[in-house]
Amino acid sequence: MRHGGVGFTIRTKLTTSVCESSCAISPRLMRFQLNLEGGHVTTLFSCYAPTLAATQEEKQQFYDQLSSATNTVPFIHQIVHPW
Repeated sequence: MRHGGVGFTIRTKLTTSVCESSCAISPRLMRFQLNLEGGHVTTLFSCYAPTLAATQEEKQQFYDQLSSATNTVPFIHQIVHPW
């Protein structure tokens, strides 16, 4: 049984700007990269944090995964994140 998931919705005309396929890091975390004008790249993260009902271990795992994912983005890329 599925309990959740994340994803992206983009305009059809932006599909030519996609750098790579979206990357599901976990059921709560996904990364997506787009080419921008001038040779720039932006990295977007779609995520949702565990709720109050989650265990402390689940919460810690989520934030560890989020931190690890954002740390892998090259410094010259722009990061769009949920906080």
